[in-house]
Amino acid sequence: MFTLPSLLAGGLVARILKDAATGLDGETYDVGRLLAILGGTAYIGMGIYGVVHATPDHPFAYQEFGIGFGSMAAGVGALLKLKEGSEPKPPAA
Repeated sequence: MFTLPSLLAGGLVARILKDAATGLDGETYDVGRLLAILGGTAYIGMGIYGVVHATPDHPFAYQEFGIGFGSMAAGVGALLKLKEGSEPKPPAA
């Protein structure tokens, strides 16, 4: 059974983050992917903050969150599609 300390100690989380932040070759870090990870984390963090600290005067706006998050996801998808021609190719095995 997996536990959080075993996942962190085994490097699974680090490997997933590296795979998400690097190009096709798995070694070259991509600024667009890094900014997407940072932006997505910040966006979800602000959403959590908005839910936790919501008051009757300032409720959390689920629709605006969904529209904004969908726009960000579409932007990241467009970024990756537009730059796929400049991706470093993985070495031939």
